[in-house]
Amino acid sequence: MLILAAAMAVTVAFVGRDGRDGDLKAATRAVIAAVRQARSAAVLQNRETVLVIDSGSRSLGIEKAPRRTTLPGNVAITALTAESEQIAPGRAGIRFFPSNGSTGGRLTLDNGARKLSIAVDWLSGRVFVEDEKGKARGWTRKHRP
Repeated sequence: MLILAAAMAVTVAFVGRDGRDGDLKAATRAVIAAVRQARSAAVLQNRETVLVIDSGSRSLGIEKAPRRTTLPGNVAITALTAESEQIAPGRAGIRFFPSNGSTGGRLTLDNGARKLSIAVDWLSGRVFVEDEKGKARGWTRKHRP
């Protein structure tokens, strides 16, 4: 009985914690993939490409492309971008250039319990993730410039 009780306690702890954290990690990976896709499109097509972030619909995607990424229902996204890339209230863009640069920006993901920031470097267009304390997350450290 003692072993069964200990196993159930561990299971409940993992399920309770991983529900929201799992959504936040999945959303972070999806945002990183969208940023990389926009950056690659700019370089490969040799033209400026804009990644549009819509906070209201919790979605993002390349401007004028039919495919958009929608984040899980409990994860909100906000964007801090250059003033020139503010499209409308709740909609902003990050512009990528064929030279690998970008207008840069910071996307914040919030699941109510935790926040993560995804920064896009203006000079290189690279992406990296930080937690609310400004520390790089271990599972995304490879994304730091």
